[in-house]
Amino acid sequence: MNHQTVSFTEQEKEFFKTIEYARVATVTKEVKPHVTPVVAIYDEQTNAIYFVITYESQKYKNLKNNPAVAVLIDTTELERGILIQGTAKIIEVGKDFQDAYKIIDRISYYHRHPFAEGKWPIIKVIPEKKSVWGKIND
Repeated sequence: MNHQTVSFTEQEKEFFKTIEYARVATVTKEVKPHVTPVVAIYDEQTNAIYFVITYESQKYKNLKNNPAVAVLIDTTELERGILIQGTAKIIEVGKDFQDAYKIIDRISYYHRHPFAEGKWPIIKVIPEKKSVWGKIND
């Protein structure tokens, strides 16, 4: 699949740096929505969002079946946020995993909750559409 990616403004990139938690929406084989919280990071160099999941999770099963994903990054007061829709790539081993691990390792949460190659896949979300609200681009 060759999808058009979206870019982010400097203000949106700064907003990503202030929040480590996001909600991720996937879809089941029965076409039912599934939304869960994740600890995520935006990487400017790859223009992608990364998070870690388990092989046992519903997210993993859903993304294996359908890579369409939405990621919501917003404030607890719901006053501003960014909804990103895109395609997820499951990264499990090898050089791609090592590169993604270096990005994920910038999140302090994963220093307290370490994970290993081949045991916890990393998800890379390639953004294709975004919706922004609130005082982000002012």
